Amino acid sequence: MQEHVVTPVILCGGGGTRLWPLSNSATPKQFLKLGGDMSMLTQTAERVKNTEVAGLSFGDVLAIGAARHEALLRQHLPDARLLLEPFGRNSAAAVVAAALVSDPDDILLILPADHHIAFPDRFHEAIAAGLSKASDGHVVTFGIEPTFASTGYGYIELEDGDARVRQARRFVEKPDRDTAAAYIETGRYVWNAGIFLFRASAMIEAFQRLAPDILTAVKAALPERPRMDAEKQIVSLDRDAFAASPSISVDYAIMEKLSPIFGVPLEMGWSDVGDYKALWELSVRDGAGNAQIGPVELLDTENCYVRSEHLPIYMTGGKDMIVVANDKHIMICPIENAQDVKKLAQLSKKSAAAAPGLAEQARTILWDQFQMWGENAWDTDVGGFYECLDANGRPVEGAERRVRVAARQIFSFASSIELGWSDRAVAEDLVSKGLDYLLGDVRNPSGGWAHKTGADGKVTDPSEDLYDHAFIILAGATAYRVLSDERGLELALAALSHIEENWADPVHGGYMEGSAQTDERRANPHMHLLEALLALHAATSNPAHLKLAENIVVLFETTFFDARKNILREFYQCDWTPAEGERGQLFEPGHHYEWATLLTQFENISGRDLASWARRLISKAGSIQKGGPADFCVNVALSTGAIVDAKKRLWPQLEKLRAYSLHPDAVPPEAVAELFRKIKETYLDPAGRGLLIDEVGEEGQPLDKPVPASMLYHMVTAFAPFLKA
Repeated sequence: MQEHVVTPVILCGGGGTRLWPLSNSATPKQFLKLGGDMSMLTQTAERVKNTEVAGLSFGDVLAIGAARHEALLRQHLPDARLLLEPFGRNSAAAVVAAALVSDPDDILLILPADHHIAFPDRFHEAIAAGLSKASDGHVVTFGIEPTFASTGYGYIELEDGDARVRQARRFVEKPDRDTAAAYIETGRYVWNAGIFLFRASAMIEAFQRLAPDILTAVKAALPERPRMDAEKQIVSLDRDAFAASPSISVDYAIMEKLSPIFGVPLEMGWSDVGDYKALWELSVRDGAGNAQIGPVELLDTENCYVRSEHLPIYMTGGKDMIVVANDKHIMICPIENAQDVKKLAQLSKKSAAAAPGLAEQARTILWDQFQMWGENAWDTDVGGFYECLDANGRPVEGAERRVRVAARQIFSFASSIELGWSDRAVAEDLVSKGLDYLLGDVRNPSGGWAHKTGADGKVTDPSEDLYDHAFIILAGATAYRVLSDERGLELALAALSHIEENWADPVHGGYMEGSAQTDERRANPHMHLLEALLALHAATSNPAHLKLAENIVVLFETTFFDARKNILREFYQCDWTPAEGERGQLFEPGHHYEWATLLTQFENISGRDLASWARRLISKAGSIQKGGPADFCVNVALSTGAIVDAKKRLWPQLEKLRAYSLHPDAVPPEAVAELFRKIKETYLDPAGRGLLIDEVGEEGQPLDKPVPASMLYHMVTAFAPFLKA
């Protein structure tokens, strides 16, 4: 039998959020001793040292991790070769980097650093079974035979049959519970453990065809002769070149698109130790079901995981709880809500992500904006809000006025009260006037709202637009939540009722564009309707509003987002097929960032796992930039990455800043502060206090154009998170 030498490649990235505060960005869980005397990383390396399976042997370990963890990596893997990243770029960049520093014919086994495997011998047998396909140039994945309908794992559908190695039909996202149960019933689906076997040259060729931008960036980040340093066994990736690589998983970049791929299903006592409930299940427990580690004393306590790395914990009467403490944090959570721990970690990271002084700068920026618009937004002669201001902050007379602008201003000034702006009386007055305005002459006899008025306040365009009505809901819901103004709730519910009764599409899902009933449909109004429904749910706690929001999230997952190209298209035909020609390939990076934020907000309320979608949206939006993460994004691009409009409006940069601040794991640590600084220096400081530049040209030159009143809404949504951190 031919002897195959397999090189274990251990991926040592991860933000340390799911087992926070025990695990954190400085010491992710792979470096912790969570069971036994060895860290999870050391256990991973030990299980691929020796094997009794004929025809299989393991070579030296190659570990890929953060440069800041070099000392930890060397401590836990003293003999391993190290490939060091300046910052994380997800698994795709790591996998192709491993292939590039290997010999073309090397067979590589990609392994997460932090998984538990109870029966390594079964794993070795599965590796041996897949060697033939890997040697022939195919990618082989190892799927875990599911034991329950998990919503926390991705799945792989294999072809029918009971062969040891089967072709994979598709990779699928984390499903809801009913879908997961249906998957298990078929017998064709396995959990995606993120373990892959392939020849180095085959993976490089796959990246060349399917993700050339990642391959190019990683090649540029490697030394000219990317082989391991003979003395230290280390290769370090160049920071500036590596920043150009999109941050995306190898599943999304390659596996979902590559065919054929082969899968080996197996049961090996596997766990990704993905949360504290999984850790509790793997731990040694006493007769009452408690796992207690460190200085812990328990009385009348059942089925708890209690661990202290610092001060003693004394607990009585506890049941089904997680209590973890170190020298900086204490975390308490019901075991059944273990998935929510990452939200707590994100809260701690969000605060840490804001560099010193950013909160105060954000407050100054917003207060100046509220002052400027508070003095100039309202037309005291005919009523209503002005559409735009000139470069000196004066209202532009004669311009038509969109009704959605009034709604955005109501939202903005209601938010100013919540944020603590000192001129509360001004804000309350503008909100009140705005509500009266929307409940007055701009409302159509149909019960909906007109699209535009003239400068004289009279309706010039009575057509009704879904986009406008979404903002009317947002305005009313926010005014009601902040000020308890019943007019706000009346407004929001009336707009929602009008949408549901007139524009809901029972055949294709979602909503029609409005009264015009055009032949084209857009994703963007649905995004703002999702935002509005989340605001209405926050104001009323009515689960029906959250259910409507969920319907839009499902439409995003099934229709709006093209998982093969990682873009969210803007324009569709009436049956939700993409618009014809180039128009159907258009996407706006700013909307990618906006969707990422809203999906995360929905996840935080509902518990539905949407993190992978948010990461993919952020990654794709960043992939068409010329420089690093803090560079500005263009207005419009194509799915190919070609730029359609290279100018750069301010609002996409603000949405990018908000997405970065809410997703610190998706960007380098310094990106938030750097982007904040660049926005301030490019769009705000040159304009003068309380003013702003709406758009710059391709080379960054300010464009002479009025400032839309709608920009105040984007300023509030972007900078408010810094005040709430």
